[in-house]
Amino acid sequence: MVSRRKVIIDLDAGTDDAWALLMLLRGEQRYGYEVIAITCVHGNTNVDDVSINVLRVLTAVGRTNIPVFKGAREPFITSPVPRTSYFHGVNGFGDIVFEQQVDARLVKPGHAAPELY
Repeated sequence: MVSRRKVIIDLDAGTDDAWALLMLLRGEQRYGYEVIAITCVHGNTNVDDVSINVLRVLTAVGRTNIPVFKGAREPFITSPVPRTSYFHGVNGFGDIVFEQQVDARLVKPGHAAPELY
């Protein structure tokens, strides 16, 4: 039996990455891979909102068994630039106010890099 490829996805979950995550999860069986972890980084929004956005997607599709880790809170190479606009809204999900809250305790403790090492 061929072992399934293991995938760790690193994203800054705005609306675009939410769709990418959904498609990645949907393709696991068909394309023979397994998503084993998700790391969240600063980008479309801050890392705290990114992790909540990832949990929203995982909760919606019943996949909260996938470990979620927080990573970089700011860019590694360049200095953080003050934002003047937010393409995906301040929260990365178009500033939609969600009635259902997700369990933020599902985010694993510790920084993503050493936890996945």
